[in-house]
Amino acid sequence: MFIRVIDGTWPVGFHGQFAARTASSRNEITLIQFNGDGVTTRGGSDGNMIHLRHVVSVETLGELVVSFKAWKGDTEEMEGHVKFNPEMSGRSCGYLKVGPCNVGVLVVWSRMRPVCEELMSDSQMQLCL
Repeated sequence: MFIRVIDGTWPVGFHGQFAARTASSRNEITLIQFNGDGVTTRGGSDGNMIHLRHVVSVETLGELVVSFKAWKGDTEEMEGHVKFNPEMSGRSCGYLKVGPCNVGVLVVWSRMRPVCEELMSDSQMQLCL
């Protein structure tokens, strides 16, 4: 998963995070944290942000939700999300409006084999289906 500014200017001075979760879970995985100094978007002229994590797992019949929350002081607050249906392979793109800029979210799908395939015999494998 990659998140980058594709248009506009990053709202310097805002604190917050980008996170991912499945639709069936309330537990979020933090992908990017920003502390208001603009460092989050540095690292190249391509607009890519500094990620804490690039990989998350989603159930085959689930839904991936990528969201952001940002705030400046006690009065200004922004939030939004984009949802993706899982794919066995390929790419999905989504977009978020973060203040004066547009942010692109690219998800590259790859199917993972269940761990139990590597650890169990064929008869025990039925438990994983």
